[in-house]
Amino acid sequence: MVCLNGQAVTVTSLHPRLCQRLLVSPRKSVTTLPQLHLGVLGDLRAVGRVRRSCRLEGAPRLHARQQRLGGGRSRPASGRLVRIPHVPIRRSNQPPEPVFSRVLVELNQDHDTRKHLYVELERLFGRPVVSFFTSFRFPVMIEDNDADMLQGVLQKLDLMRGLVLIINSPGGYGLAAERIINVCKSYSGTGEFWAVVPGKAKSAATMVCFGASKIFMAPASELGPIDPQMSRREGKRHLRLSLYSVVASYQKLFKEAVRSKGNLEPYLQQLGNYDAREIEEFRTALALATDIAVRSLAAGMMKGASEKTIRKRIAMFLTPVQTKSHGRPIGMDRAGECKLVIEKMDVRGELWQCLYELYVRTSHHVSNRVSKCIESGAHSFAVGAPDHQHDEDEE
Repeated sequence: MVCLNGQAVTVTSLHPRLCQRLLVSPRKSVTTLPQLHLGVLGDLRAVGRVRRSCRLEGAPRLHARQQRLGGGRSRPASGRLVRIPHVPIRRSNQPPEPVFSRVLVELNQDHDTRKHLYVELERLFGRPVVSFFTSFRFPVMIEDNDADMLQGVLQKLDLMRGLVLIINSPGGYGLAAERIINVCKSYSGTGEFWAVVPGKAKSAATMVCFGASKIFMAPASELGPIDPQMSRREGKRHLRLSLYSVVASYQKLFKEAVRSKGNLEPYLQQLGNYDAREIEEFRTALALATDIAVRSLAAGMMKGASEKTIRKRIAMFLTPVQTKSHGRPIGMDRAGECKLVIEKMDVRGELWQCLYELYVRTSHHVSNRVSKCIESGAHSFAVGAPDHQHDEDEE
């Protein structure tokens, strides 16, 4: 209770600690509202409501030990007894969502749990933000349909300031990656886009990054080789082979057979395991991946450089000769050595903290409930996980 112009005023809906700050010493005059510390006034405006409860006749002096928080009776120095009503704290006019509902939203990682992150990221980047995540758990790949879903999101955005594409994927088809690059550039008001890699952008996802004007990476972010892969079953074994390695082994065996002057039977038996038509298809696939990468870089990050120069710079990405494995990560430092335009993110900075939360939430989403997710702050498109596959749906 405080005194305002000779009248007692009850401060309600305040935290008990705030009420204690308003208690008056018995040796001092009653505190009036204009005399309160600015911090207390700020608290009053933020969480409290001042309500006139009654009038007191006589001296307006109160003693701290006579005031009781949360109800009871208080006797002023003169005047009648006044009951101070107990008012429960109300944090909001709207009733809170049931706990069970809030837990389900967090468990499913619905779009609502990420909307505020897009708003913050757009503020930090200075341009609209769209994310493209595919699952590392379910057997899905970047496909042509993903470009259609991406267009469904982009056509709803104002992209005059450009576009930021956050990508996290194990890869897919090179032609689909090229189409995604074209879609991003076509819709962007600046004719280019930025790629952001919070986790892993491997294989065809790395090719998408090659089409950007620059790539944002953190110390733990990963790109990877873009040489095409092939899956094959041999008996009970499931093999995943690099097309580059298959073609290289065939060429090596064929050259050894030509140079041999002795018995050719061992070479002929081994060459019989290869199909010359498949080898030619593999060569075409390798050439296509290289062509997409070189053309994308020549139109963006390495504009003005010759094709030969670009191929030399990104040799680490084109074959597994240096990396030794298709899955081996290529971090931001090694990517920078290849003359890619890399924007390094500070893991202690505000941008990374917000981006990392989005990465964790969306990665969980595409590892449990769905297999793919393309979304902005306003719209979200997803493809159901294989065990409960649904048609593409808008959340």
